[in-house]
Amino acid sequence: MSASALGRSDADTGGTASAPARLEIAGGGGLLAGAQSQSASTDDISGFAAAACVEPTGSSWLVGGATTTGRTTLLTLANPTAVDATVALELYGEKGPVTAPGLSGITVAAGSQRVLSLAGFAPDLASPVVHVTARGGRVVASLQQSTVRGLDPGGVDLIGAAADPARQLRIPGVRVLGADAVAQALGREDWSDAIPTIRVANPGRAAAKVQVSLQPESSDGTGTSFDLDVAAGHVREVGLDSGVDVDTGALAIPDGEYTVVVTSDQPVVAAARISTAGKAPAAGVDAAPASDFAWDAAAPVLRGPTLVSIAPGDDPRIAFAGATGGTVTLHGIGGAADIRITVPAGGQASAAVTAGASYDIEGADGMTASVGYAGAAALSGFTIAPARPVSGPLTIHP
Repeated sequence: MSASALGRSDADTGGTASAPARLEIAGGGGLLAGAQSQSASTDDISGFAAAACVEPTGSSWLVGGATTTGRTTLLTLANPTAVDATVALELYGEKGPVTAPGLSGITVAAGSQRVLSLAGFAPDLASPVVHVTARGGRVVASLQQSTVRGLDPGGVDLIGAAADPARQLRIPGVRVLGADAVAQALGREDWSDAIPTIRVANPGRAAAKVQVSLQPESSDGTGTSFDLDVAAGHVREVGLDSGVDVDTGALAIPDGEYTVVVTSDQPVVAAARISTAGKAPAAGVDAAPASDFAWDAAAPVLRGPTLVSIAPGDDPRIAFAGATGGTVTLHGIGGAADIRITVPAGGQASAAVTAGASYDIEGADGMTASVGYAGAAALSGFTIAPARPVSGPLTIHP
């Protein structure tokens, strides 16, 4: 395997250790996987973000981010191929499709990265969804969102591509941590987007009737489901607790691991946003708790041999979910122990994995999977994607 930095970047990191990295196997054969993670702690950005290395493609759906006050979302386009790419963007929001100058004809030169502010196309958009298409060269597209509430940094995340539009989607490995602290902080100004939510976009021409089901991994957990109507070309974002009776005073969605299942009569795309918060400040101290958030995208269905790498981070876990059950075996590489996971039909199972290790996945055909991290004011994760029929260079976003 060889690694090289992309030579040019709008972020002035081209050719440096901070540039996106291109990973390749000589001759193009075999499986290749990579992942990276970062922790930030500055006056205006804090939190933890992790992302998987992915293959460049001609079409990506990005579900997440916002351009409202205090929310900054950047679109990154990396072209690790030897051919210039011409990129077009389709942008959807809570009021329907967005039209703006500059959404098409975006040139991403071979071996370069472009970084674009989503607010430059659509300011004050609460629920953006971006469809990225590329001609010529292929690209790796992602979003980077950071949140600032007043003067307090509220988290950061890297948002990778979600599964393509489909009538049934699964978001495995949704990890809720610090739900009690988040619930206490919701009364503070500008904390309304800390509640667990589901974002669903309908890019088609007919209205979609959607059912969202929240399924706990634990057998003694309580799930819920509710219905949504999503107009053609629109995005809906609602609380994941929409189907929960909260009159009892208990937490609507307590700490634990969940799968979100989205079923629709029209093809849709989806992702869930989860937040976490640290301990509240001492009594009499008017300061916000440290917090972070993560966007968990709908995962693609796994087919054939699959390899995953685990980036460093707090409490990494891998989760599998699918309509049919089975036994999944993770063959550890480089000294990591093998792991066997029994996945119930229609449910989810997860296991702790070793940071810095890689695993060859066996027995997961037809399932979806993700890797998640959760710690004190640190939350992130990424989906696991199957290898494409013809593999090419992979790009790790800095």
